[in-house]
Amino acid sequence: MKKTKQNFQVKLAFSLLDNGIGIKFRNRSFSLSYPEKIWRAYPKNEKDFLFDNLVYLLTITFPLVSEFKKIRYNTAYPLFKPYFQQMVIRDIPSSTEDYPVSTAKTVKRFMNLEVNFKDYQIKNPVYRTRPVKKRLIVPLSFGKDSLLTLAVAREIGFEPVAVYINDTISGLENRWKLELIKKLSRDFKIETMVITNQIENLNDFEYWGKNESSLGYAHMIAGFCFLSLPLAYFFKAGYIALGNQQDMSFPFWNKEGYRAFPSFDQSLEGTKQLDGIIGLATQNKVRLISLIEPLTNLAITKILNQRYPDLAKLQICCDALNTLDNRQRWCLNCSKCARLFIFMKAWGINTKKSGFTRELLGKSSEKLYRLFSGRLADNYEKSEEARDEQLLAFYLAYKKGARGYLMDKFKKNFLNETMRREKSLRKNFLELHSMETIPENLKNKVGKIYHQELKESF
Repeated sequence: MKKTKQNFQVKLAFSLLDNGIGIKFRNRSFSLSYPEKIWRAYPKNEKDFLFDNLVYLLTITFPLVSEFKKIRYNTAYPLFKPYFQQMVIRDIPSSTEDYPVSTAKTVKRFMNLEVNFKDYQIKNPVYRTRPVKKRLIVPLSFGKDSLLTLAVAREIGFEPVAVYINDTISGLENRWKLELIKKLSRDFKIETMVITNQIENLNDFEYWGKNESSLGYAHMIAGFCFLSLPLAYFFKAGYIALGNQQDMSFPFWNKEGYRAFPSFDQSLEGTKQLDGIIGLATQNKVRLISLIEPLTNLAITKILNQRYPDLAKLQICCDALNTLDNRQRWCLNCSKCARLFIFMKAWGINTKKSGFTRELLGKSSEKLYRLFSGRLADNYEKSEEARDEQLLAFYLAYKKGARGYLMDKFKKNFLNETMRREKSLRKNFLELHSMETIPENLKNKVGKIYHQELKESF
């Protein structure tokens, strides 16, 4: 088929629905759906402001996974468009790292997009509610970070609302997690909510028949926050708590020499910027925080499993989750599985009870670990700090009696280095880092919990 100019431009016509936002695109309907009572309670002016900004945010990356160069929205110019654009640009160095696409060309392509709006009468933020002290929204992925955030929030006196956002793309993963959110409500008596976001399909490379890419994900953390605003309004929550922790702020240099973060808007810099935006959107009545900011992956694994073992049992985080059957929680062949496995071994946690059906210390697992220059290591392991964190984890696992091919290789190649650096490694990964995104009135409560759990590790 010969390509014409029309192939490269698109009109996106969104509408407000009784329970959220909808769009008809290519003879299909996609919607963003809230529980009806939540959306109905959100006032009109707040909806109108959210509509302009959320519509753009939820589709900002779809031109990068399609071929469109010119987009026209039927909304007003969104107040936060410049911030959202910068957020995508800062994430591109990480998103292009593992794929045969150029960072520089992708940034240029994104900047050259022609984006137009129905009008340019920018709406000002409106948010007419007064938060109560005990309410807090936790976007929940069921990874260790969001589970520990939920657990700590409850312990320090909050009544958290856990929200799961069903993107409708990863079928099996979503089925797993929709069952877990029910279990969380039933067994832990935690208020839970589900938001169904079919619009996310427009950012999916498979929907467009393209090669695998992570360029469609740059908006997701900011999206979680803006999607949570009607919930924050309904429950009068003053905080949205993300699981953004210290490892997210460890940078690496990508294949073209650009400074990158595993996920920019989960880094400390990105979190503070997003907090400022959420503050503006709600007239400073809702703030973005991270209760686990001072912790590393290694520390989080210990605290979650040691202090909150019942919640730890719900953990599920695997790159290949959507390919597994209903009896498996881990594929046992990705860097996420390997990373969590060795962190559990470091603390003597029973990996079989956590769902790992075999050991990941054999020769076949070598490719999964950053420490051994594993070819399947992901962006979360490409910093020098990530390498050192695994160094310490293997050392602690060795001292706990873990055995296998990789433990022998660790002993031969890295044991002397680890023993020489042990003090500084423990300081870097088992002591508390900054607490800039934790409110002053919560720092002592949160710090006390972490010091109790990590004191023998310092």
